[in-house]
Amino acid sequence: MPRTNYEAKINLPKDLTNPLGLFTLFYPFEYMEIFVWSTNQYAEKKIKLELKKNTSLPNYNRYLDWKSLTIKETYVFLKILILINSNRRPKIKDY
Repeated sequence: MPRTNYEAKINLPKDLTNPLGLFTLFYPFEYMEIFVWSTNQYAEKKIKLELKKNTSLPNYNRYLDWKSLTIKETYVFLKILILINSNRRPKIKDY
């Protein structure tokens, strides 16, 4: 049976000129909002649970340092993960 060749069609926006634009095609802002909201909700529940178990948390407890995550911080974190995985270095401080 003869093989049929198909021409690939790329369906990307014409104004896509930067890496962030490409990234947001896969992770739209709405997804980041949900991710950040869910992460903050989870942290809040964990902190309340920890306070119920132990009403006097020590000063060095990591729950006391929690600050709500922002969308900007999430994008920065994901960019760092992509950079680390696409450009391997011997030591973490090399990044």
